[in-house]
Amino acid sequence: MQSSAHETLADDAAPPSFAIIGAGGVGGLLAALLSRAGIPCTLYVRPTDRGAALPAGVRVLRGDEILSAPVRWSSDWSEIAPSDVIVVAVKTWQVAEVCLGLRRSARDTGTVLTLQNGLRAPEIARELLPQADVLAGVCDVRCWREQPGVVRWLGDSVTLLVGDSRARTVAPALAPVAALVRAGVSASVVSDVGAALWSKLVFIAAFGAVGALVRLPIGEIRGNASSRALLHQVAREVAAVAAASGVSLDPALVEDVLRRIDGLPETATSSLQRDIVAGRPSELEDLVSDVVRRARVLCVPVPLCSLIAAALDPVEARARRTAADEPADRPVTRSAAASSASAAASSAGSPALAPQPRGSLGTAPGCD
Repeated sequence: MQSSAHETLADDAAPPSFAIIGAGGVGGLLAALLSRAGIPCTLYVRPTDRGAALPAGVRVLRGDEILSAPVRWSSDWSEIAPSDVIVVAVKTWQVAEVCLGLRRSARDTGTVLTLQNGLRAPEIARELLPQADVLAGVCDVRCWREQPGVVRWLGDSVTLLVGDSRARTVAPALAPVAALVRAGVSASVVSDVGAALWSKLVFIAAFGAVGALVRLPIGEIRGNASSRALLHQVAREVAAVAAASGVSLDPALVEDVLRRIDGLPETATSSLQRDIVAGRPSELEDLVSDVVRRARVLCVPVPLCSLIAAALDPVEARARRTAADEPADRPVTRSAAASSASAAASSAGSPALAPQPRGSLGTAPGCD
């Protein structure tokens, strides 16, 4: 169920204020759109970056057009507290660190909106910020950060589906979505955001995982019968895990995903593929290995996803070790954030963030 929020915020009503954590492509673009619409918004970077010079505003490059926005930047998370909506726009493996930072800055209530691919981000936010209204967002936009304060935006639209991550009520999503609509985002409130997250995961896992394995642009992958079959199989496997999890997806979703992949530019690659190829920490664990772990619990066979997760795991492990050796102003690695998150969750008596060791992606005991 999907509803528009155009009428939930009157033209003369004061919009909620936004704190966006994460100055990548999506975070920077949303901050620019909100600021240009006159909606209070601050773009936050890591506190460890406090000594660095921050950009003046955000420039969005769209074709030959340059959109300048007077975005306010800050590295002082103590300023986040008065914000009505906190948007978490970092990579999934950095979400735990952000949530722990919000707890330390005494901002662990109110409305928190996660925008990450995969299923883990809202789960992590709920565990570490139990007093907050955690919203999950499914974002469809082609953009990336070219340099600090500069975002490249392909196309002219941003589509965003937002819902309560516990599927309890749509009420907390209404005002944030209405403000985003006012800023020009094609935003809607959905009653079952879990299904929307899974639907996107079917697409991004096929596109990203197969691309990371084959390491060619999507045009060459889909144009080869053998690698095209891999795209189809990954999509089927992820959809099967969703079904076993009790999620109702469109029966035509897998074929729709293949049609969407066919519509991508010949040279397109996913961020997962680009990160793997460049030796950077990626979202492999959250987009592929997490599906394998869920499948294992549910006794759903996912042989290709398991193979890809295992084949790329040493590449990911090396990237995490390299990142851990870099200066402190670099984002924390997943292993460090996960350890802190696990400790915090354990102290609260929660098993949901228990460590999930690599190498445990096989068949679960009791599965045939």
